[in-house]
Amino acid sequence: QEQSVNCADALNNIARATWSLGRYSEAKAFALGAISSYRSFGLGLSVNCAASIGTLGDILLSQHRSAESQVEFCNSLEVCRETGQSRSAVGADALRGLGDCALSQDRANDSEAYFREAIEILSEIGLSRSECCADAQRGLGDCLLSQNRLWDARETFEEAIAIYTERDLDRSRRCARAEQGLRRGQRRSSIVFKLTLLLVPGIFFVLKRKSRK
Repeated sequence: QEQSVNCADALNNIARATWSLGRYSEAKAFALGAISSYRSFGLGLSVNCAASIGTLGDILLSQHRSAESQVEFCNSLEVCRETGQSRSAVGADALRGLGDCALSQDRANDSEAYFREAIEILSEIGLSRSECCADAQRGLGDCLLSQNRLWDARETFEEAIAIYTERDLDRSRRCARAEQGLRRGQRRSSIVFKLTLLLVPGIFFVLKRKSRK
């Protein structure tokens, strides 16, 4: 039994590794293999299986199949709930995945709620400096940026990048996404600042003319 579980765990690890390299078709096959293995061993309702389902969700999302991805993250979260592990790292990562799905579907409010709940859970269980929390922070940064909450987005991206760096993931694709988000926010802030400089003199001129009347 233990050897079989180790084999399923290995399949999930390979799925995540190939996913991180952008080899999505291969990664999907490994993730499905892991899920099938857990279920065949009678471990369909386990945190390990939930993690593999979450891996499949990430892969589908990377393939721009957000509706299918959302189903898998919901399935992962449901397994966590049924096993009493909804407030675990795997449960939090499923919420992070649902946040990414919601953001891709232009549901910013739902997205923000998912990301914040994931970060809250990870902080509760002592994983506020984990890779999973960095992913949630990066997602929250994207969400805040989509709402033009530039200062909040900047702080969140910087936090995500700091965690990725601590975890020696500063050259990963996910850290690169956070860095890209930070640069986009900085460009928007620069534009807003320049527009303000252009508009303020005009506003003062109008107010001055009104005060003379």
